[in-house]
Amino acid sequence: AGKAEDFEISIATNKAALQYLKGAGYKVPSVEKLISSLESATGLWRKNKSMAPVISERISPVDQIWVEKTKFKIEAYEKELAGKYKDFKKLSLWVFEDANGHRITPDAAKSCIIDAEKGLKSELLTLEENAYNCSIFELNGKIDTSREIVSNMEEDLKEMSKLW
Repeated sequence: AGKAEDFEISIATNKAALQYLKGAGYKVPSVEKLISSLESATGLWRKNKSMAPVISERISPVDQIWVEKTKFKIEAYEKELAGKYKDFKKLSLWVFEDANGHRITPDAAKSCIIDAEKGLKSELLTLEENAYNCSIFELNGKIDTSREIVSNMEEDLKEMSKLW
């Protein structure tokens, strides 16, 4: 209701200003045309405003379906991301050994870090896409756990880069 009230106040203010200019005898070019245009715009505004509840009733069920789909998608993404984090923690740079049990070299660890950073960059894009979907349906807190997981991965890579 706040924005609608602001529009109503703006309309009334502009109307009063134009009527004052007209009545005070100021020579404002096309003041009559401005008043007429404002009247037309006011009529259209009120017509659209009256249609808002009807449109809202029609959109709400569809909107709710998409809210539920987005919630489900984010929950699935969070589970997928938790699995990726577990896999991330199994990389050779964490255990200091390759698949054959040999100690990895600093170059091999750095290569592993570079590959992990590439994967993380891709994951950041997916995270932001999901965050955008959450913002559309006002589910902002729903993405927080996923953000935390990705943030942990970023921090872990940063620290491991220092170590290696």
